[in-house]
Amino acid sequence: LSFGSSAKTAELHDRGSLIKGSSSLSFGRSATNADLHGECNSDKSIWSSGETAELHGGEGSLPSSSSVEGSGKLSRKERIYERSKAVLSNVALPDPDRILRNYPFQLSGGMRQRICIALAVSTARTMLIADEPTTSLDVTIQAQILDLIRKIVDEKRTSLVLITHSLGVAREMTDRVYVMYAGTMIEVARTERLYDNPLHPYTQGLLVSVPRLTGGGFANGIPGRIPDYLNPPAGCRFAPRCPKVFDACRERKPPFFEIAPDHKVACFLYDKRGSAHA
Repeated sequence: LSFGSSAKTAELHDRGSLIKGSSSLSFGRSATNADLHGECNSDKSIWSSGETAELHGGEGSLPSSSSVEGSGKLSRKERIYERSKAVLSNVALPDPDRILRNYPFQLSGGMRQRICIALAVSTARTMLIADEPTTSLDVTIQAQILDLIRKIVDEKRTSLVLITHSLGVAREMTDRVYVMYAGTMIEVARTERLYDNPLHPYTQGLLVSVPRLTGGGFANGIPGRIPDYLNPPAGCRFAPRCPKVFDACRERKPPFFEIAPDHKVACFLYDKRGSAHA
C-alpha cells in the first residue's frame, strides 16, 4: 500500500477506526489509535498495530518467560532487558548493550530508524504502518532499511501500509498503490498496472516528473500549486492544475470509475469507459 503526500498521514489518523481495539508502540508506552504518530524519530515514525489493546498494556506488555532462554531464572527487570537486547539484535544493530545505554542523539539516523522498527515489531503484529521510513537517510541506509522491512514482512507474514513520496520505493515495496492528491484518493490499482498504465492526469504528471538517468532532458514537473485545504475547489481538487480539465471537473467531485477489476480512477475523463461508483 502506498500513499504519496503529507496529507496521507492525517488521512490515516482519520481512518484509525479501521484498526479498532489496537494500540501502537511508541518508546515503550501504551498508546491508542489517536496516538499512532509516535516519537521514534522526531517527525517520522514506524507504527505497529495489533488486534488487542492489551498487547501493550500493564503486564501484557512484558516479555513472557519463554521469550528469552533461561528467563525463568531472571527477574522482571532482567527479562525486559534481555528481551530488549534480542529485539535490537533482530534488526541487525551491533552491540545492543551499548545502544540500550545511549541517548537518541548519540545514535545515527539509520540506527534510530532501526530502533523504531524494533519497537514496532517487538510483539506479534498483523499490520505494520511505515510513514516515510526512509526520509533523511542516505541512499545506502535507505536500502538497508527497506531490506529490513521486507524481511520482517516476509518472515512474520505481516501486512504493510507504506506512506511515501518516493515513487521508486512504492514500486519496489508494494503490491497495490493508492494515489492521493490534496487529501483525496484519486487512483487505485495494482502496482505493476499503475506504473504501466497511469490514468489520472495527476498520476501521469507525477510519473513523468521523475528525472531520467538516460536522455530526455530535465523533467517539467506539474505546473501550479496545491489548493488551499481550508477552501478547496468545489469539484476535483486537481482541476486548477489539470491540463485536461473541463466544466464538469470544476463543478462536482468525480466519483471512482472502474476501468478494470483492479483499477479505479476518480476522473470524469473515464466516465464513458467504466462504471461509476459514487
